[in-house]
Amino acid sequence: MLHDPRMESMFPHLPVEKIREMCARGDELSFDDGETIFAEGDSDNAFYIVLEGRIRITKKIASEERLLVIHEAGQFTGDISLLMGTPFSATGRADGPTRVVRFSQDEFRLMIAECPQLAAPVLKAFAARAREVDASVVQQEKLASLGKMAAGLAHELNNPASAMVRTVQALEGAISRVSRLG
Repeated sequence: MLHDPRMESMFPHLPVEKIREMCARGDELSFDDGETIFAEGDSDNAFYIVLEGRIRITKKIASEERLLVIHEAGQFTGDISLLMGTPFSATGRADGPTRVVRFSQDEFRLMIAECPQLAAPVLKAFAARAREVDASVVQQEKLASLGKMAAGLAHELNNPASAMVRTVQALEGAISRVSRLG
């Protein structure tokens, strides 16, 4: 996993009374286990608060789906793409039966402006998550560079080895011809 979901600054729980207050502004949605809530690359940005169940956040890295984090009831997701105005950088799927409240970009901005109790934990979590994602991207780039370097080294080592094999085969052929003559 990319993060430890117990890190309170990165994955704060919103106060129950604030969630109830905000629900009137959003759309309550239910999802079955494994159902996609949002997909990597989607540009329909939204902010989600988990009411019941869990959301598994995964990202496709190379050809492998990697688990980044699991958001529990009372936690939120969608903030990074929403605040940055970029498509979702990961996919969120229901982990068991899950209920969420979805807020459009406009509803979210209005809530942030009107509710400082929401703005503080969301913006703090956004900053922490952005730092974590940046660190992860740097690590992935380092690993990709290391992989390219290893492939190049293997290629360079393979060329002399192939040349030696061809030379040995040529010598065997020459020795065989000489021994038949003599």
